[in-house]
Amino acid sequence: MKQLLLLIVLTLLGFQSFSQGPTSRQMVPIIPLTNVERYGIDYEIKDYTFNISDSTLINSIDLNSIEHLRSQTENIEVIDATTGQTIILFFEKKDKKSTHLTQKL
Repeated sequence: MKQLLLLIVLTLLGFQSFSQGPTSRQMVPIIPLTNVERYGIDYEIKDYTFNISDSTLINSIDLNSIEHLRSQTENIEVIDATTGQTIILFFEKKDKKSTHLTQKL
């Protein structure tokens, strides 16, 4: 009887160890979007036509410094300290296809 009980316990422990699988996880790095990739989706520069061949102005904006000002209910306008440009922070992301991007190469 003790042998049967021991066999059942060992069998259950064996099943438990196989069912857990590997315990380590691989981290997938999250690559942040660039200012150019984000333009027209979650922000834009007021009264500015974006030309993809000259993205110097867009790349000089420090979006991290103004991100905390984003509203959850409405678009807001913020003056960027680096460029002096008025940045419109969207409260919701827009579809890239519906934005006013001029792509001249």
